[in-house]
Amino acid sequence: VERVMSFANNIKQLRKSLQLTQTEFAEKIGKTMRTVQTWESSQNEPSITTIRHIAAVFHVSPDSLILYDNGNVHDQQMVKTTVSVPYYDHVHPSAGYGINIFNEQADGIMEMPYHLIPYKQGISSMLVKGDSMSPVLDDGDRIFVNLDEKTICGEGIYVIRWEDALLVKTVQKIKNGIRLISSNPKFDTLEFTGEECENMAIVGRVIGIFSKL
Repeated sequence: VERVMSFANNIKQLRKSLQLTQTEFAEKIGKTMRTVQTWESSQNEPSITTIRHIAAVFHVSPDSLILYDNGNVHDQQMVKTTVSVPYYDHVHPSAGYGINIFNEQADGIMEMPYHLIPYKQGISSMLVKGDSMSPVLDDGDRIFVNLDEKTICGEGIYVIRWEDALLVKTVQKIKNGIRLISSNPKFDTLEFTGEECENMAIVGRVIGIFSKL
């Protein structure tokens, strides 16, 4: 299987989606602006090692940056350009909806650009309600949640089920429990230890945020 062609278009699409100039993009990957120019104009192609480095820096799949040629036929179907993500617009983390929401049918499916979703399975989308996480998350923002991540690994933003409510908070592990932190200083930090944690469950980790316009 040979590496071909469409790296130029894909790298330019990635750079523009990140709202980076060629100089800014080059600085982040340790290259010169001239090198990025030659890539985007198809004058030159990076090595596989460089492609993997770019993918790691921007948390995208290496396959989203290149297309493959199967024999003499350029097969654009071998690389996905979008990811199907179910969304639950009736589910509002921090607003207090039921505990079995993910057993319900999704409101619909949205197609997201492949390079914007770092995980390709187990992702769902919800709308934030309230301002406890402002300015990181504002009321009406759309979050993308990896439902497969139900173990706290370091500090991160998670959707948590607490009794019959859903919360979206920054979560820290503490001795025998967890700490829930709101970005908005008007809201208190909460700590749960021992038996207090029995009524809590991690729904998933927030891996992407689309702010409302």
